[in-house]
Amino acid sequence: MRALRALALAEAGAAHALALVRGPLANVSKTRILAGNDSAGSTADDGILSGMGISVADQLPSAGITLSTGTYTVRVVDDPADSATGAFLDGNGKVMARCRGVTLDGGVAEVDVVIGGLGMPAIVINGVGNVSGNPYLLGACGGMHANGNLSLGGTTTSSGPVSSSGSVLGGKKSPLPPAVPNMTRRAVRRPSPCRLSLPHRIAPAAY
Repeated sequence: MRALRALALAEAGAAHALALVRGPLANVSKTRILAGNDSAGSTADDGILSGMGISVADQLPSAGITLSTGTYTVRVVDDPADSATGAFLDGNGKVMARCRGVTLDGGVAEVDVVIGGLGMPAIVINGVGNVSGNPYLLGACGGMHANGNLSLGGTTTSSGPVSSSGSVLGGKKSPLPPAVPNMTRRAVRRPSPCRLSLPHRIAPAAY
């Protein structure tokens, strides 16, 4: 049972790290996160989710978070699959959280979790969207999404999906320029990518 309690603590650490990386640290570079609050590698705060604009109540200090069943600690390191050279240089937009849970009676569990960012299209509309003209939405973040019906008045050329939580109305398909190969325009209905709700406080899972 203590192994399960330790695993629950480690998973609580993973959930806490995920909430921070995708919440208050969403606009902080992964390279900065790897180096810690002082932005310098090979120091005591490397990979510690503290400072960097995180509120005091939500920080995950090096000593960890103590709960009624034990303590969890987390240190962020570079994703092992990252081809960029250097332990403190991110090259693929992903980091790995090494999460350790220790129970009051000596149980220990460790969980490694790779965390990446949430991809977003170039244009996101929180409601009904009306697009006139002939826009070009190209590149790695090409695309558009509306949290309601989306009306296209002209010809939309996009390297990513053109979608809505309601219906995509009107518009014309357009072939992409030869300089941007292997890209298509797709008009589909899909859930909103903008409705991620992150917990303010993280509690361990119940086993």
